Amino acid sequence: MHSGATTQVTLRFDRSLFGCVYDEFGEDAKIERVDDTTLRAKARIRNSSVFCGWVFRFEGKMRKEGQGKVSQKNNRIKATT
Repeated sequence: MHSGATTQVTLRFDRSLFGCVYDEFGEDAKIERVDDTTLRAKARIRNSSVFCGWVFRFEGKMRKEGQGKVSQKNNRIKATT
């Protein structure tokens, strides 16, 4: 997604967001069912504020799993907004 270092992320999200995730990552993302209401996607992204903003726009219906540089960047953005 846009500028920044490329990294692999795992996103957990409400199944109502399937179309948004597929539109953003297409067939490059591996999307799997977690339960009746939740999906998980593994995708390569560009670690940037644009990616963080994209995740935040879903108002808690999506989150990044695991640790790493993207999580640290998310924490900085949350602290400043």
